[in-house]
Amino acid sequence: MDKIEALLLSLGTVAGPLMTLVAMAMLIVG
Repeated sequence: MDKIEALLLSLGTVAGPLMTLVAMAMLIVG
């Protein structure tokens, strides 16, 4: 279960900035 938690944590850490970049790109394009 620890491995799954670590995986989710790392995914969350990556998804945060990624979502921010996507939102900025949508603002620029849209």
